[in-house]
Amino acid sequence: MIYHIRQFPVHVALLEATGGLEQEVALVLHKAGWRVNMANPRKAAHFIRSQENAKTNNSDAKMLARYARNLIENSARPVNYFMLPDPKRVELEVLIKRRNELIGMQVAEQSRLSGAHKRIQGEIQRNITSLNKRITKLELIIEKASNHFREIFDKICIIRDIGKSTLAVLISMMQELGKTNGKRIASLAGLAPHACDSGKLKGQRFCWGGRTEVQLALYMAIPTAVRYEPAFWEFYQQLLSRGKAKKVALVACMRKLLMCINTLLQEKLDWDPRRYLSVKECQSAA
Repeated sequence: MIYHIRQFPVHVALLEATGGLEQEVALVLHKAGWRVNMANPRKAAHFIRSQENAKTNNSDAKMLARYARNLIENSARPVNYFMLPDPKRVELEVLIKRRNELIGMQVAEQSRLSGAHKRIQGEIQRNITSLNKRITKLELIIEKASNHFREIFDKICIIRDIGKSTLAVLISMMQELGKTNGKRIASLAGLAPHACDSGKLKGQRFCWGGRTEVQLALYMAIPTAVRYEPAFWEFYQQLLSRGKAKKVALVACMRKLLMCINTLLQEKLDWDPRRYLSVKECQSAA
């Protein structure tokens, strides 16, 4: 493949996401010296439909090449190229995804148990017990793999109820954390509200897309953080007083938390909740 591509004046390779199969190709191309861009499947598909009605491998390849050229030459934002993944982060991500798969299997078996015939309840229970042991063992392995990021853990886990499991998800699945601005990191996580306006109509903003595992980890952590961390409690109450729904306010706190963690890592700061409190709250906290 590399030899074939070198015959053409190619400087940038664009790959369409295909469920993770593109990662190995991106790694090979990156090591060979090309800049690699992972195309957003939705945006690439919309672009292809706007240019071509036919659907063949050849036409898709041509349209993706045109999309890559348009992205590089006419994009208002800087192009995000593939970054060589940290092997330790990749290892941690694989372990966390496997744990999530086992938890999903465990939940499914527990749901079956209540309505199962008594003849197979014992077999289902044994499977649940086995899954519990495997999950516990895997969590110990994850904790050991997380020791490589001990410095980051010590810096961030001081935020109340931001536990090791939540931070392990952020570190392994947000490689950009601490390397880009807050708005970009929120958008990558799917926590940035997108406008839906037309003329005088001001539509409702929605958060969608992004990385599901990161959203779930933050969603599990933020209720307790809001309750015990003054910086997020004040922000949460401000949103409620402005008429925001509780779930909308929690998502906004998730975004604030992620952006705070990004700032701490980017600027090498220590967590100080007073930095995010109003003057009145600072006086009451002192």
